[in-house]
Amino acid sequence: MSRIIFINYGWHVCFIFNAGSISAQYDIAKEEYKQANLAYRSTVLRAYFEVNDAMNSFRRSELAIEAQQDLVAASKEYTRLAMLRYRNGVSSSLDLMDAQRSLFNAELTLSQVRRDRLLSMITLYRSLGGGVLTEQELREVHSPDETGNTFNSSNTADSSNTSAVNTES
Repeated sequence: MSRIIFINYGWHVCFIFNAGSISAQYDIAKEEYKQANLAYRSTVLRAYFEVNDAMNSFRRSELAIEAQQDLVAASKEYTRLAMLRYRNGVSSSLDLMDAQRSLFNAELTLSQVRRDRLLSMITLYRSLGGGVLTEQELREVHSPDETGNTFNSSNTADSSNTSAVNTES
């Protein structure tokens, strides 16, 4: 505890000595401000880099899909030509099966690249702040409705009380 000496002049009170507690509190507040400012900057930079990485990943996935679609088209043509060669007796069934295997691998890789694109879209959406429910939204989703059922997709999909939407203007 610091010792405070004050002089009372009627209605006015003057503090003479407080053992430096006010300046110490000021210094503490300045340091806390610096810490908060650094934490804020760190959070903003982390968010920026997450969004930047997600956008780059999304762009790269689009390029990968285009390249893989070209490979699938080339594999289809190779398979078509191998089928013609097999039917005309120029090549063996092994060549045809190799062409079909190449086409299958190209199509499988295309589906994986498309999946990666969807995942990168989800990552971008989340990095932009999407996909996070507040506590109030969570309570609304999980709270019972008038019938006592909790809200979920199965209750809304199988509901017999669906109302038609009027599309006339």
